[in-house]
Amino acid sequence: MRKFLVLVYLMLVPCVILIMLWVNVAIHRTSFPESAEEQHHVKALLADLRPKVRAGLAERMQQWFPEGAPFTYALYGLSQCELAARTIGSERVVALREARWSLGQLASDKVKGRFPMLLPPDHGAFLAGWTAFLHGRLLQVTPAAELSKEDSAQFRTRCDRIAQTFMEHGSPFIPSYNGMAWPADAAVCAAALSLHDSRFPVAYKNVLTWWVKEATQRVDVRGMLPHEWDPESDALLQSARGSSMALMTILLPMIDPAFAADQFARFRLYFFKELFGVPTVGEHPNGVGGAGDIDSGPLLLGIGPAATIVAAGSCRLNADGFHAFEFTSTVDAFGMITGAERRNYLLGGMPIADLFIAWVRSIPAEVQTLQRPPRFLRFHAWSLLLLGIVLCPLIFRRLAGRGREQGQ
Repeated sequence: MRKFLVLVYLMLVPCVILIMLWVNVAIHRTSFPESAEEQHHVKALLADLRPKVRAGLAERMQQWFPEGAPFTYALYGLSQCELAARTIGSERVVALREARWSLGQLASDKVKGRFPMLLPPDHGAFLAGWTAFLHGRLLQVTPAAELSKEDSAQFRTRCDRIAQTFMEHGSPFIPSYNGMAWPADAAVCAAALSLHDSRFPVAYKNVLTWWVKEATQRVDVRGMLPHEWDPESDALLQSARGSSMALMTILLPMIDPAFAADQFARFRLYFFKELFGVPTVGEHPNGVGGAGDIDSGPLLLGIGPAATIVAAGSCRLNADGFHAFEFTSTVDAFGMITGAERRNYLLGGMPIADLFIAWVRSIPAEVQTLQRPPRFLRFHAWSLLLLGIVLCPLIFRRLAGRGREQGQ
């Protein structure tokens, strides 16, 4: 038995050393936000995702979690919108076509059938919000000469229903399902109204002002937007969580910059942390324990991989270039990237992660120029400590052998 354990140990040591070397090098190989290299990586992600999405990826994701299909279409379509905004010629034409196809799938009866039929606006806040948000972003990046009156009118109708639901419900956190509401879904709805007013004559300024005022009156004990809300009693169910705050702080800058700045500052204070020198985002506030769930995905010592991925986008839009680069580096270091012209993460085994990464890295970044990239010295120090622990048995065995030789 002892010989077997020694053999297993000797086999594992090289693997551990190789993995440590890999991540310690990979964490320094991330491209800067808005660089040509980063945009090449986004295109490579979308090149890998396109045939998968067209071949039924949404249905596979739907089997993993309740909103898998609509999230697939929304994130893929939004990523294509951002690609269209940065390209010209045939590449832009293809990106716009893919985005419009995604919108059609998101608004299809098959997707709608998974949500409450009679719940306003248009099958609940989640589906209505992401459909209108994708539609609005698509119209934003479509040249004016190519806009149709019918398409613009359809978007206006979607926004009117959202605005009407907000005002009739009386709460900024309208339901996504019967009796269930998540503020992040309502934030997507509000962001869609903002997209309308940035592309067309202003129509929802008063609604958005009302939404921000009401939302600030429903924050949790830390002054942050809640994760889950009871729409029936208009009461908090779950305080702020990393995954939803990361998403909302991407959306809030287009709704109200001052409110966005306040929420991002609190998000950074309570959720940004390090795990053995690795920059990460917790799913629960610092010092508060909790398990993962469908919203957060699996957690590692309280760290939310999904929250860390999306928080990089949040930092991009809130002028925090340093943390945007840090979180992107963390994802690239531990993401097990494969491929060059067709790129994926986690060996292609978690496409929803690829979709989120493609979206957040394609969003135009409002970040300051970094003087120098992070050095990750604490992470390297922890890695050396772990390497020393792993090699301790070999060192002790060698020293013991020399001691016996000298004793003889």
